Amino acid sequence: PNNNPPSEDIPQEEPYDPEQEQKETHLLNENDLAQLSYVDGSTLTFSSPMNNLNSGNVIVAGISYMAPNGFLREITSMSDDKKTLYTKDSTLAEAVGRILISQNSLSENRNNYIQDIEFGSELPIRNINQSISTVLYDIDGNNSTTNDRVVLTGNVSFYSSFYLYGRFGGNKLENLLFGTMVEDFSTLNISSNVLSNVDVEKTVLEFNNIPPFEILIPPIPFPLVFKPVVEVYAGLKGGISPTTASVSQNASFDGSINYSSGTWSYDSNFSKVFGFSPPNAPKSLNFKTYAGPRIKLLLYGIAGPYTDAKGSLRLEANADSWTLSSGLELLVGVKMEMFDNQIADYSATVLSHEEIVAEKTIPPTTVTIQPGPLEVDDAY
Repeated sequence: PNNNPPSEDIPQEEPYDPEQEQKETHLLNENDLAQLSYVDGSTLTFSSPMNNLNSGNVIVAGISYMAPNGFLREITSMSDDKKTLYTKDSTLAEAVGRILISQNSLSENRNNYIQDIEFGSELPIRNINQSISTVLYDIDGNNSTTNDRVVLTGNVSFYSSFYLYGRFGGNKLENLLFGTMVEDFSTLNISSNVLSNVDVEKTVLEFNNIPPFEILIPPIPFPLVFKPVVEVYAGLKGGISPTTASVSQNASFDGSINYSSGTWSYDSNFSKVFGFSPPNAPKSLNFKTYAGPRIKLLLYGIAGPYTDAKGSLRLEANADSWTLSSGLELLVGVKMEMFDNQIADYSATVLSHEEIVAEKTIPPTTVTIQPGPLEVDDAY
C-alpha cells in the first residue's frame, strides 16, 4: 500500500456529512411540477412520492399551472408516503450556498454546491396610461348632490422600465441594486366647490391580473418569479376653497437604491417641462393634490421591490396673491423578507422636486371718493 501523504496538487473530496442532505436546496423541474396536484397555503401535495426530498430541504420552483407565482420554501415535515410536504417561507440567502449543481441529492459528489449567485436583469413592467376622474372629497357622501365635492380629473401617463441586480455569497446578500427610469406625461385638473380642510388618499384603479414573469439565473438556472401589482392612486391634503386649477408636466427621471457592504444608498436625476392653467380667483387656501402609479414586484407572490411615483399640483392663495406649483416625487423601496431576512426593509424618497409654475399678486382694490359741489348758504 502507498503510505505517502496525498499530493497537494490533487483536490481532496470533503468527508460526507449526512446532515448536509437536510440543508440542500432542490430546484423542482418540469416533471416534478407536473406531479404537483394541490397547493393549500404552505402545504404542497404531489401525485407521486418525492423520494429525493427530505425535511429541512429548501425547494424552489418557477412558474407552473398549480403555482403560477412559483415558490421558495423550506420543508418542515413530510407525510409518510412523501407525497405531502409541509413547508414554511424561506429566503434566497438561505437557499444560496447549498444548491446542488447536479440538482440530485444522490449524486456521487454530494458536496459540490454552488456558493454564490449573481444576477442582473431588466424587468418587464407594463406602462401606465390612464385617464382619471375621481371624487376626492364629498361633504355629505351623497352621490345625488354634486355641489359639495372636490373632483380630480386628468391623465396619468408613466412609461417605466425597471432593473434589478444582486449578488449572494455563501448564505447572505452581498449586493442589491433596484431602480427605475420613468417618462411622465401627466395632467391634473382640480375642481372644488367646498371650503374645508381635507386629508384623503384613495386608490383610483387596480391592476391585479398582470401575469407573473420569470428570470432564470445561470448557470443552474435558478428561477426568480415576480408578480407585478399596479395601482393608480390620488390624494388631497390641506385647506381648500371653491376654485379650479390645472398643471401638466413632461418629465424624465430615474431613481435607484443600492445595498452594498451592509449599507444602503440612493441616487436620482431628472429633467422636466411644466405647463399650467391659472386658478380662477382663489381666496384663501393652501392645498396639494397628487396622483400616480404604485408598483409592487412580489417575489414568489409575497414581497419584494416597489416604487411609488406621483405628480402633484399645489395651490397657495390669500387675498393678496396666489402661487401655483407643480412637483414630482419618487419613492423606491424593497421588502427584504424573501431576499435576506437578516437585513431590514429599506425605502427612500430618492426624488422630491417642486417648483412654482405661475404666481400673481392681486392689486388692492382702491376706492376713490369724488367730492360733490359745495353748497354755501347765503348770509344776510
